[in-house]
Amino acid sequence: MAMNGYALFASLMVLPATLACGQSGQLAWFSKRDSFPDIHLMSVDKPAALRRLTHSKDQEYGYAWSPDGRYLAFNHYMKDSMRMEVLDLDMDSVIHLGPKDMRVASWAPDGKALLMVAKDSIIKDQVFRMTWPEGEIEQLTYDRYASSSPRYSPDGQRVVFLRTFPARDTAVHQADGELMIMELVTRNETLLPGTARFDGLADWSPDGYWIAYHSCDRSGCHLRKIRPDGTGDQALVQDGFDNRWPAWSPDGQWIAYTSVRPCSTELVIVRPDGKDMKLLTDNDGRDEAGAWRPKRMH
Repeated sequence: MAMNGYALFASLMVLPATLACGQSGQLAWFSKRDSFPDIHLMSVDKPAALRRLTHSKDQEYGYAWSPDGRYLAFNHYMKDSMRMEVLDLDMDSVIHLGPKDMRVASWAPDGKALLMVAKDSIIKDQVFRMTWPEGEIEQLTYDRYASSSPRYSPDGQRVVFLRTFPARDTAVHQADGELMIMELVTRNETLLPGTARFDGLADWSPDGYWIAYHSCDRSGCHLRKIRPDGTGDQALVQDGFDNRWPAWSPDGQWIAYTSVRPCSTELVIVRPDGKDMKLLTDNDGRDEAGAWRPKRMH
């Protein structure tokens, strides 16, 4: 007998208290569980052991780890503006304030730059690169359509990002989201083969052979993966819930993602083949957008 989405998910998940041995790593993630929208840190093998990283009454959302795992750059949204801040986890203090109205998205593997997103002169999101810690800013994308959610490849030579085009099928979405890859040396851009889906929120596997991404169509949002040359596109998680924000673990063994459920969003991990799904959070409200801490620090 066929199972509905919730029954299928429940049959695969393992509650936090019984997570399998051998899992390791830490996730930064966003939560509004205590009425304040803050960033927390979780040990995957002990998900109940939480560390709250931000403590303001504003909203902090969107973040990027430095390659040594010491610094977390995040976006601090204030009443009428936002700015990037950099938290030193060893000192438990903010050590850097970035330019206003530029959102951080990804830290370069060599630690020398960050990818940022900001509005251009025609009020479209574009991708920028900011040197660290000097703060020199260079615009990378120039397009009449919006470009966002950039991620460095593991070798630092390419960037995958989302470009938003006019919808080919407005019954599916009001816009098409397509994955683009830029070669940083030449600035050449390649459009990965797309459909009328909204594809975005991509993340590279640590070996650079795969890109996991969030894909929305008439049936909802799912997780998929594709090779950087556009081959091998396949479904990973399609369980009846909306699934978003895939993030590959540093050892390549897991993908963390957000499961949008009827009354909450929850953090889940799954193997790169779509098997062995495990629920990390189970609370009313929002627990979402996990980002793995680089492994060298723990």
